[in-house]
Amino acid sequence: MLQGQDGYLWLGTGSGLYRFDGVTFEPVTLPSGQRLPSENITAMLQLPDGDIWLGYYSGGAGVIRDGKLINYNTRQGFPDALVYNFSLGNDGVLWAATDDGLVRFAGGRWHALGPSWHYPGTRAQWSLIDGAGNLWVTTGERLVVLPKSAHVFLDAGLQVGDSAVLAQAPDGMLWLSDGLHGTRALPGLTVDHLQLDLKKPPARTAFAQAKRMLFDKRGRLWATDALQGGIFEVTDPAHANDGHSLQPDDLNLTLDRKAGLTADFAVPLVQDREGTIWVGTNLGLNSLRQNNVVVPRTITVGPSSHFAVAADADGTVWIINAGTLFRAEHGEPVAVVDGLPDIGSAQAAGHGLLWLFGKEIYRVNDGRLVRLPWPDGASTATPRAMAPDLAGGLWVAFVDRGIQHFAGDAWSSLQVDPRLARSEATSMAIDPHGRLWMGYSGNRVALLAGNATRLFTEKDGLRIGNIATINASAGEVLFGGGSGLARFRDGILQSISSQQAGVLGGISGIARATNGDVWINGSKGVVRISKDALNEAFDHPGKDFDYRLFDDQDGLPGIALQENASPTAMADSDGRLWFATNQGVAWIDPAHLHRNAVPPPVDIQSLTAMERTYLPSSALVLPRRTSSVQIAYTALSLSIPERVHFRYRLDSIDDQWLDAGTRREVFYINLGPGRHRFQVIAANDDGVWNRHGASVEFYIEPMFYQTSSFMVLCVLLGAALLLVLFLLRLRQMTLRVRDRLHERHLERERIARELHDTLLQSVQGLVLRFQAVAEKLPLESQARSMIEKALDRADDVLIEGRERVHDLRVAAHGINSLSRALSALGEELAQGQSVDFRVIMEGAVRKLDPLVCDEVYRIGREAICNAFAHARAGAIEVEINHDPDYLRLRVRDDGVGIDQRVVDDGSKPGHWGLAGMRERAARMGATLDIWGGVDLGTEVDIRVPASVAYGDSSHGYMNWLVRLVSGGRGG
Repeated sequence: MLQGQDGYLWLGTGSGLYRFDGVTFEPVTLPSGQRLPSENITAMLQLPDGDIWLGYYSGGAGVIRDGKLINYNTRQGFPDALVYNFSLGNDGVLWAATDDGLVRFAGGRWHALGPSWHYPGTRAQWSLIDGAGNLWVTTGERLVVLPKSAHVFLDAGLQVGDSAVLAQAPDGMLWLSDGLHGTRALPGLTVDHLQLDLKKPPARTAFAQAKRMLFDKRGRLWATDALQGGIFEVTDPAHANDGHSLQPDDLNLTLDRKAGLTADFAVPLVQDREGTIWVGTNLGLNSLRQNNVVVPRTITVGPSSHFAVAADADGTVWIINAGTLFRAEHGEPVAVVDGLPDIGSAQAAGHGLLWLFGKEIYRVNDGRLVRLPWPDGASTATPRAMAPDLAGGLWVAFVDRGIQHFAGDAWSSLQVDPRLARSEATSMAIDPHGRLWMGYSGNRVALLAGNATRLFTEKDGLRIGNIATINASAGEVLFGGGSGLARFRDGILQSISSQQAGVLGGISGIARATNGDVWINGSKGVVRISKDALNEAFDHPGKDFDYRLFDDQDGLPGIALQENASPTAMADSDGRLWFATNQGVAWIDPAHLHRNAVPPPVDIQSLTAMERTYLPSSALVLPRRTSSVQIAYTALSLSIPERVHFRYRLDSIDDQWLDAGTRREVFYINLGPGRHRFQVIAANDDGVWNRHGASVEFYIEPMFYQTSSFMVLCVLLGAALLLVLFLLRLRQMTLRVRDRLHERHLERERIARELHDTLLQSVQGLVLRFQAVAEKLPLESQARSMIEKALDRADDVLIEGRERVHDLRVAAHGINSLSRALSALGEELAQGQSVDFRVIMEGAVRKLDPLVCDEVYRIGREAICNAFAHARAGAIEVEINHDPDYLRLRVRDDGVGIDQRVVDDGSKPGHWGLAGMRERAARMGATLDIWGGVDLGTEVDIRVPASVAYGDSSHGYMNWLVRLVSGGRGG
C-alpha cells in the first residue's frame, strides 16, 4: 500500500491493484489496455520518476511505466519467491527483499548478489535505507548492513528472529521488531558502531511483535501487532524504549476489531500527505486521523438521566456521571466525590459551589454535600432552566412552578410579566450587570432589570423559534434557538436563521473562546464562527458566511444534548471548550486546532458520452450527434473526503464557477459541436482550495449540417433565393413601370393629336374667318388694325401650340441621343442670336436608359432655355461626360449670373423651372448642383449614378424605378 504522486492511495490486494480516492475503490486500468496480474501484491514502491514497482506473493516483479506494465521474472534475474519489500538507495539503485535472497536492479535487469558481496544466508526478509544512505537487511537470522557506496555487507552483531522488520525514527534511531524479542529500539547502532553491547533483552518476549512499523510526522510509532492482532501506538518512543522490548505500559493506544478495526489481522501501514494513518487488514481499509475533538477516556457515560455538566465562574468544569462527581484537570476528568444520588441537572456558581438536581436538590460547597428543600414545600420538581446570580443565589425555572429564586436558604417566587404568566422559561442567564435574561418558546425573551421587565418578540427581530440557551458573558447577548442564532447588542436584536446556515439548528449551548470566536453546540454538531464572520453574518442577513463544523467525523460523540436545564457548551480556565452531547462529553482546544493545510490534488477520472466512457486525454474527440456528457471527477483529500468541496465550469456554457458541494460528477446536456473545456477545483475539509484544479478539453465532431461550410452554403443558397426573388420582383416592377410609361406616351400622343386635330385646326379656322372679315374692312379702319393685331397674336399661339405638340411627340417617342437632342435644341434657340453654343463629349459614349435619358434631357433643356432667355450670355457650353461611375451633364454660360438667394431658396417666386429640375434629379437619385453669382455666369451640374444612368445594375435601376413609381409621373 502506498500513496502515489497522483494523490491516490494504491492498494495491492489478492485480486489485483486498486486506487482509492477516499470515497471509491476502482481497479487500476492501464491506457495501453494491458491487464494487471490478479495475484496477491505483497510489496509496492513508487520512484521519484513516477514508476510504480509491484512485488508478487508467488514471485516476480512488475513496473508500471508510462501507462504500460513490464514484468520481470527469472529470465530477467528476479527470484521466483515471495517479495517482502523494495528499497531505493540514495544512488538510485533499487533493492528487493525476497524469500530467495536480496537482489538489485541495474542495467535493465535484476541481479542476485554474488559471493563478493559477503551477503550471508539465502533470504532477505526486510530492507531499509537509512538517512545516511546505508542499506540494512534482516536475513531471518542476522541483521546486516551495506554501507553507502560499499560493495561488502557487514554483520551488525545482532541476532534477529524470523519475520523481522525495520524502521527508522525521526531522531535517526533504528527500530527492530521480530518474533524473538518483539519491538525494540537499537540505540547506538550505526555503521561505525556495529558490535556494541545492545543491552540484550530477555531470551524471548512474546509481546508487541510488529508486522510493519511506521513513524508518523509527529514522531509517534505505529505498528500492526503480529501476536495480539490490531495495531498499537507509542506516543513517545524515545522515552518508552532504552533498548529493551516494549512493555504494555509503553503502549499509549491499542486498536482491534472490538475498537472498530475492520479485522484483527492487519499488515500494511501508510501515512498520507495530510497526516492520516492508513491500516490494511484482510477485511478492509482503516484510517486513523488526528482529531480536534477529545473524548475523555475516564468517563463512561450512562443514560442521560445520570449525566450532567456545569462550569463555574472560575473556569472549572464539573461532570456528574453515574453517581460520581468529576473535576476536569488539564482536559482529563478526575473523580472528586463518589456515591452521589441520581443527578440529572447541574449548575455551578464559582469557588466550588455546585447545585445538583435529581430526585432531590443538593448544594456542594467546598466538597460538602447539603440537601436543600424544594420550593413551596413540594416533594419533587423538574427544573427547566437555571442561572446563578452574582450573590451566590440561584434562579430556577421549574415546570409548573414558575420562576423561583433561592437565596438565604429559602425560595421566593418571581412575579413575571402577565404576558408570560402561562409560559415556562426554557433558558436563563445572568449578564455582567446582574440582569436576568429569560428565554421562552415562540420567539420570546424577557429581560428582568430590578423590578422592570422588558419583553422582546418576533417584531423586535427575534426569529429563532424556541429559545434553548442564552450566553450573556460578553458585551453582547447571544440566544440559541431551535431554528437559529440571535444577538442583542446596542439595543438591537438581529437573527440568523438555520435556513441561511443549515448548521444553526437545535442550539443548546453557546461558548466564547478567548479570541472572541463563538462556538455553538447544536443538532448538527459543534460550530465555530469567528468574531468577524459572526459580525458579517448579522450585518448582512441572507449572505453566506464562513464557519467550521465539528461532528462525528472529527470524533464528536453524538449531537448536542437537548432539553437540558443548563447550557451544553462552556469554557474552562485553560481555554478548552467543553460540550455535552447525547453520547457523552468532549472538549476542543481552540488554541491548538489541527488544520489540514494541504490543498487536495484534483483528478478528472472519466468522461461518458453516447454510452461510451473515455479517459481524459489531450486530444479527446467525441462522435457526431453527441449532445450530452457526464464527467466524473475527484479530489485526493483522504483525511475527511466527505467534506471535500467542488466547483466547476464549462467554458463554452458557464461564465462563472458553479458550486457542486460534495458531488463528484456533473451532467451537461444540449451541447453543440465544437471545442469545450471543463475545469474543476476543490477544497479540503478545512477549506483550503486547490485553485489550479484539473481540466479536460474535448471536441464534438459536427454533423454535416452543423459545419461552417454547410452554414456558408445555406447562406449562399439563401442569398441566391433572395436574388432570384429580387430579380423577379425587379422584372415585375420594371414591366409595371414600362406599362405606365407606355400609357403615358400614348396619353401624350393622344393629347398631341387632339391638340393638333381639334384645337389647333379649330383655332386655325377661326383665324382664317377673322382674316376674311378683316380683309373686308377698310385698310385705314381702326377695327381692321385691331383685328390684324389679334390675328398676329393668334399666329403666335398657333406656333406655341405646335411647339408643345412637337414636345409631346418627342417625349412619347423617346430621345435616341442625348447629345444630338441637346445640340438640336441649342442650335434652334441660337438662331437670330449672337451666342456661341457648343456641346462637348467626354468618355466613351454608353447607351443610356431611355427613361433616364428623357429626364436628363428635360433638366438640360430647362438649363439651356434659361441661359438663352435670361443670361444674356456670349457663350453657352454643354458638357456630357460618360464616366464609368456616373453620367454627368454640365451647362455653363458667361452671362449675368444668378442671384445666390434664388439658389439657396431653390426657386424664384412665380417660376418653377429650378424646382422642377431638382424634383427630376431627386427621382433619379441624382445629384444637382447650381453655382453662380452676379456677372460670374451660371453653371448647372447634374451627376447620375452609373447604376441608374446606364441601366446595367439591377439594384440601382430598381431604386430609380421605386422612386419613379412612388414619386410622381414626371413630364
